[in-house]
Amino acid sequence: MWNNGFAMSGLNPFSTIATFLLMVGIFGGGAYLIAKSVAGDKLHLGSPRHSHPNRLDDSDPKVILDRRFANGEISVEQYKEALELLGYGTYGANSQTGERL
Repeated sequence: MWNNGFAMSGLNPFSTIATFLLMVGIFGGGAYLIAKSVAGDKLHLGSPRHSHPNRLDDSDPKVILDRRFANGEISVEQYKEALELLGYGTYGANSQTGERL
């Protein structure tokens, strides 16, 4: 007998393609995980970073004011005065809509 009794000892096209796709998936997934860990929060596939619905706009004066107040950089009086100057009304009420902030 040829090949020690193994009649189908050649390369099967299906197993070659399946092995290739498996290796592409493993190496592609590994490359993605490495890039994600190296880039951290900077790697966003798809939508840009600033379009995230829960992300606050750092250029918004109210966000900057709230952050400074939360960090203790300004007092309560300074915060209230700045809210009025920005047009948010007294004590955080929006003067245009009347809603509390």
